[in-house]
Amino acid sequence: VVDDSSAAFMARNWESKAYDSGQGVDKAPWYHDWGSGCHQSSSTVDTAVWDLGIRADDTYTLDAWWPAAPSSSGWSSEVRYEVIENGVVLSSIVLDQTKNGDTWNRIASIPLARAAEVKVRVTNLQAKPAIADAILVQSMARFNDGSDAVSVELDAYDAIILLNH
Repeated sequence: VVDDSSAAFMARNWESKAYDSGQGVDKAPWYHDWGSGCHQSSSTVDTAVWDLGIRADDTYTLDAWWPAAPSSSGWSSEVRYEVIENGVVLSSIVLDQTKNGDTWNRIASIPLARAAEVKVRVTNLQAKPAIADAILVQSMARFNDGSDAVSVELDAYDAIILLNH
C-alpha cells in the first residue's frame, strides 16, 4: 500500500483531510481513510501522484482507496487515474468517488518494469471534491507452487503466510 502519508506521494494544492467515523468494527455507519488521513481537491488543474517504486518486472493489479464518508455523495463522480511509466500514460480510467468508498477500486491490471519510473496520477475532472488516499500495488507473482524462495522482501503493510510442512 502506498498511502498519501508516504514520501512517495506528492500533491501540490491538495488539502489534508480526515474522514474517519472512529468505528473500527464492521457495523454501519462507518468509514475511514487509509492511514491517518487523505488529501482533497476541487480543482480540475491540480494533480496528485504516487511513485510506486516497482521492485520486479511483473504484471500488477493497482487499486485506489477513498473513504465512504457521509459527504461523499457531493464528491466528484469523474476522477481520472492514470498509470504512467517513464512519462508515458499506459492506462487511464475514470472512477466515481461518490460510490464504492471504503473498498479497493481497480485502476488497472498491467505489466510494469522494475527499471522504469512508475507512477499513478489522479486528476479531478469536476469542480467538486476529489480524494487522493492510497494505492494498493499487488504483484501477480506468487510463491505458491511449492518451490523454495531464497528470500522474500516485504514493505510496510505487506504480509506473507508461511506454512511449515
